[in-house]
Amino acid sequence: MFLFLACSLAHDDTATTVEDAAAPEIDSAKVSCDVDGAEWRVDVATKNWTGGGRVWLSTDGEYIEDHGLDSVEAEGDGSADRLELELDIVADWTEASGGSSTVFNCGTPGLAGFLAIFARDGDTVADCRAFGEEPGRWNEWGVGECATTLEISAG
Repeated sequence: MFLFLACSLAHDDTATTVEDAAAPEIDSAKVSCDVDGAEWRVDVATKNWTGGGRVWLSTDGEYIEDHGLDSVEAEGDGSADRLELELDIVADWTEASGGSSTVFNCGTPGLAGFLAIFARDGDTVADCRAFGEEPGRWNEWGVGECATTLEISAG
């Protein structure tokens, strides 16, 4: 059984403190896979700061890859954040590494992905997107449900 575990990816809030920060929500998200470059890329723009995010990938609910989404561009006033992830595609599942590589190629049959962003506490899921051939399987696997889906784009 897979449990949602999130590591805290807190921002350096020394410059600006936003006491009554609103919960983050996804403004735009793109999941793309480049066959020639053997790479996945996830880009997420949010309203308000996040506590980071995660991307999970699986075809069967048994083997689940867990990858962190890191903040790369947060507005100083707390109004927006941008998170990204790049994953190299590897041929051997034993070489897959959280946050840097995946065994899932662009055409993996039955692939389901789940993208979640967290509130500033780093624990509370604030918004999500499901993607892949069978994005609704996350609910079947008892992991979570996300009503909003994304299409995977090439390159």
